[in-house]
Amino acid sequence: MNAVTLLWVMGGGAVGALGRYGITVALAQMSQGFPLGTLLVNLGGTFLLGILGAYGEIGLAPSWVRAGIMSGLIGAFTTFSTFQWEVLALIRQHEVGTAFLYVGTSIVFGLVCIGLGFAVGYLWLQR
Repeated sequence: MNAVTLLWVMGGGAVGALGRYGITVALAQMSQGFPLGTLLVNLGGTFLLGILGAYGEIGLAPSWVRAGIMSGLIGAFTTFSTFQWEVLALIRQHEVGTAFLYVGTSIVFGLVCIGLGFAVGYLWLQR
């Protein structure tokens, strides 16, 4: 990895993180408790990652631009998009069973981890 790629990833990450924050804050009041901002960010980021992934596969974007936009900007905007990209890659490689295993374990263990993390954090704060 070269310095140009790292700078693109860092810059894209900053823009993506600010974009996510801005959208979720802007939609928080109108969504009435439903995480509309996060949902739209995740779905929109996934859609954009699909487009950019296709451009990358046919060589329309240099690797440093793809890294900056896909890993940096969209990666900071949403990690859900990366998860979806990896699942699509497994399906395209005819690894459907592995894709479903990845989805299932990600959801189940993700919920377990966030629950355990919350419990540990809560207990730690109560000390």
